[in-house]
Amino acid sequence: TLLVNVYWLAPTLVGGTTISAATASFNDNQYAAFATNDKGGLGAFGNVIRLQGFWADAEGSYILPQQQVPAWGLVMAVLWFVVGVGVVKAWRSNRSFTVGLIAVGIGAIVLAATPLVSWLAHITPFVAGYREPQKFVALLALVYAVFAGVGVAHIVQRLHKVKARALAQVGVAGLFVLPILCTPTLLW
Repeated sequence: TLLVNVYWLAPTLVGGTTISAATASFNDNQYAAFATNDKGGLGAFGNVIRLQGFWADAEGSYILPQQQVPAWGLVMAVLWFVVGVGVVKAWRSNRSFTVGLIAVGIGAIVLAATPLVSWLAHITPFVAGYREPQKFVALLALVYAVFAGVGVAHIVQRLHKVKARALAQVGVAGLFVLPILCTPTLLW
């Protein structure tokens, strides 16, 4: 991927393109305007771990998942439980992989919920293109997805082991619906 994109990445990194000129023009006012939303009672960190916090959330321009799903907090708690089961299972089978994913998740949270991107942009020019730190929430969503997949597999395996096949089938169906319940507004 790097080799395919080097024709535009190299000039951008050295400052010879319109992209690098645009990102060089970003200032602290823009970073403040696009900062992770800290409204909603949970602050920026709470919004990020809920995979939310987009700067426009507070404007009311669209419906948030918690406005559509009555027990959305419970849905997120189930998601975190499944992710937690996945972390424990992954830790037992491959610690270096688990540590790496946890590091990516923590890094994503820090980059999305703090003004670190703004500070880094003053030191490293190409970071200025990430003036909307919510872009790093996608990395956290990826970490959740990997650990949730491991967690679902482990939960289903345990249910089959105790001969609870009917419960396993219902549980699998529920776990497949979980991502839709977390973000029902993405449908249609």
